[in-house]
Amino acid sequence: MRSFSSSGLAPVSEFVAASDLALQGRQRNRRPVRGRVRGQGTKSRIQSARNFNDESEEGRTNRADEALVREGARRSRDLQAENTDLKLERDAFRKDNLDMNNQMKSLLSELEGLRASRREHQTLGNVSSRLQRSETHEPIRGSGDVQQDRNFDGRTGAISESQSEELQMLQSKTADLLEEYEEIVAEKAGLSKSLKEAEEGRRTLQSGLHSSKNKQDQLETERDQLRKQVRELRALVTELRVFRDSGNVDLLKSEERNSYLQRDRERLKEELRESNSKLSEEKLELSNTQRLVSSIKCQLTEAQRKYDEFDSTERRLKGELGCQLGKLEELQVLLDQTKIEKQKTQEENINLSTELASLRTEYERSQNGYQSTLRDLEKSRFGFHQGQKEVVHLKGEMVKGKRDLSRVQRERDSLRSIVKKRESALLALRPVLTQVTNKIDALLSVGQDVDYSPVDAARDIAESRCGTQAQEEQEEVAEIQPFSRQGPISRRGKEHRSCAAAQLLCSYDGGDVNEIPAKSHPENHELSRIPGTSEQGRQA
Repeated sequence: MRSFSSSGLAPVSEFVAASDLALQGRQRNRRPVRGRVRGQGTKSRIQSARNFNDESEEGRTNRADEALVREGARRSRDLQAENTDLKLERDAFRKDNLDMNNQMKSLLSELEGLRASRREHQTLGNVSSRLQRSETHEPIRGSGDVQQDRNFDGRTGAISESQSEELQMLQSKTADLLEEYEEIVAEKAGLSKSLKEAEEGRRTLQSGLHSSKNKQDQLETERDQLRKQVRELRALVTELRVFRDSGNVDLLKSEERNSYLQRDRERLKEELRESNSKLSEEKLELSNTQRLVSSIKCQLTEAQRKYDEFDSTERRLKGELGCQLGKLEELQVLLDQTKIEKQKTQEENINLSTELASLRTEYERSQNGYQSTLRDLEKSRFGFHQGQKEVVHLKGEMVKGKRDLSRVQRERDSLRSIVKKRESALLALRPVLTQVTNKIDALLSVGQDVDYSPVDAARDIAESRCGTQAQEEQEEVAEIQPFSRQGPISRRGKEHRSCAAAQLLCSYDGGDVNEIPAKSHPENHELSRIPGTSEQGRQA
């Protein structure tokens, strides 16, 4: 039987740990998710993800998967416990089998002792044949007969009649004992054969701890009985030797021992039948155990199939979660880029404010020069024509400056529209971020470890806004290009700074460029005082 770990299933400890981690929602050892939207707390995000998970079909599927995981873990623990019990029973049976083998070896050694006893009986038969030959006054010599002189008359060298009768009785009794001994040896051989068959049957068993123990006790009892019988037979042989030496045979004791041996033989036959019946019962238990093992194998196969289905579902969810995390990382990268651009725009606005201040100082300086020129013209009429030319030139410069200011105002308006479009685009991205975050939380509630970088999130947002970004850039170029002197205006170029300067100038003056006070238009009051600066004079 294969072990639980070699059947294809994961260890039960890992299986239970994975199911517990999925049920707890990864509240322990939880990795922080990068790229969270500002203003949404962890608890609210987790609660919203749980609500979404409970209300959706995916939530019901996850609950069904969790129930399946718990059932699989429980059945796996039960199967592992049963497998452990079977292993313990198998080890105990192997130990009992080794003990039975040792007992068989001891029984074989006892059989060898019985064979030696049979050889001794054969030696007694040889002695009796020599005694029969001694009736014809034949000399008896040999190492087998040690006390042969006691059976002869010392004076005549012949056997007396009483001794001859006793010798015949002893020979007949010895023959009977030899026949009974041969029957006992045959029964012992049959018993050893049955024991070998029982040993072969026990090798095929996988369970049967209690029956094997009972059988062991019975075999120990039989072994003790056999040892007792061997001791009795040895004692009987010793008595026969004493009877042979002394020539006095106790017939009553021999008959009692014959009856005892007969009863012992019947008892051994009964025990042999009982052992055969117990062997049949053990075979029946073996068949039941084999059926149980087959059912356990079927359960293990079913558990392995369910575990494979759960593993495939887990890999699919991990893949989807990785894609969502990648999209979230892309969103985070895009947000970081937007923050950087906003910071650069603020720095450019500061630079433009400084340039605007310098332009205002230059404008005031030119205004002061213009006033001084007017005073010089009033004091000196001798340079009227030259002064008139200078005035006309300054007027042209003023008109040109007014035109530049109007262009700067239009650029400011275009930049404002661009900023509004950027803000609307950022506002449009917030629902996408919220949707991605909710989906990630829904996947997190399943309890899987995710690795979703801000680069993947930025990629998804770039795909969602790639259709509108090109159109916005074309509109920006169309709005800025008519106001540039030498081609399209860059967002970080000189014209961009001029536009910001115009915006700050208008905010400083408190109105539009077209609404500049009359003091900034000298042709309305100062030029009218100069002769020849009227419409008729200019035409002249």
